[in-house]
Amino acid sequence: MGKEPELEPWLKDGREWLKKGKSHIQGAFLHPWEFIVSCLWALLSWNTLLILILCVFAYKTGEWITANENSKLTEANHTLEKNLTSLDGQLKEVKQDRDKYQMMLAPFQAMAVKLYTNTPVEDRLNLFSSQMFNISSNLSFEMERERPKFIIYVNDKLITNNSTISLEDTRELFITVKNLSPISASGLSVDFSIPVGISATNLLFGADWHQEPPTTDTIDNVITTNIIFYHWEWMAARVVAPYGGFQVSSIKFLTNTTYIATYAIIEVYAEHSEREILEITIKLK
Repeated sequence: MGKEPELEPWLKDGREWLKKGKSHIQGAFLHPWEFIVSCLWALLSWNTLLILILCVFAYKTGEWITANENSKLTEANHTLEKNLTSLDGQLKEVKQDRDKYQMMLAPFQAMAVKLYTNTPVEDRLNLFSSQMFNISSNLSFEMERERPKFIIYVNDKLITNNSTISLEDTRELFITVKNLSPISASGLSVDFSIPVGISATNLLFGADWHQEPPTTDTIDNVITTNIIFYHWEWMAARVVAPYGGFQVSSIKFLTNTTYIATYAIIEVYAEHSEREILEITIKLK
C-alpha cells in the first residue's frame, strides 16, 4: 500500500475531535447512565470551582470592609475619648467656679433669710439684691451730687469743647469758672496751654498765673525732651461757693504775635472733681 498523504494541522485536529466525539456518542448509547453521571460530575465541578472563587472574593471583600470600618471606629473612639477628657476638665472648672460663687453668696443668703422672714425662701435673695441695688444707686447719685462740677466762660461767653474765641479787638482773654454743684469747691485750679509755635514772650499773664514746666512729647512710652506745649497754672485764693463763680486773672496776647489764630487748651479742676478739658481756637486777627 502507498503512503498516506501528509494532512494539514487543522485537518488533523478536526479528525481527532471527530474521533473523540464519535467515542463519546458510542459511549452514550452503550452506557447511558455512566455518560449522564460523568456529564453531571463535570458540570458540578466547574460550578463548584466558580462558587468557591466567588466565596473567596466575597470573604476577602467583607474582610477588607470590616477592617476599614474597624479603623474608622477606632479613630472615632479616640476622638470621643479626647472630647470626653476635655469636657471632664471643663466640667471640673465649672464646678469649682460654682462652689466658689456659692461660698461668696452664702453670707448674703444668710442675711436675706434673717431680714425677710415673711417672704418665701426662694424670693428672699432676689428681694435683698433689689434693695441693695437701690441703695447703691442712691449712694452713687449722692456721691455724684457732692462732686464739684464746673462750666467755663471766656470773655463772658459760655464755651464748650472746640469753641472758637475771637480776640481781634481786645487781644485779651478773661476766664470765668462757675461752680454748678451744691457744695463748695476747694483748690480750684485752671491750666492754660498753647503750642510752641507761639513764643511764651508773646503772652502777658495777670497776677496769680505761674509758668509750669513745658509739656513734652512721649514716644513709645518714653518721655522725650521735645517740647510741644507751654503751660501756665492759676489757683484760686479761696473756696468757690456752691453755685458761685470765680474770675481768673487775664491773659493778653501782645501785638508782636504774628499768628492769625492759635490753638489752646483750658483745664479746670478742684478737689474731688473731675477735670474739665476744653480745646479751643483763638482768633487774633
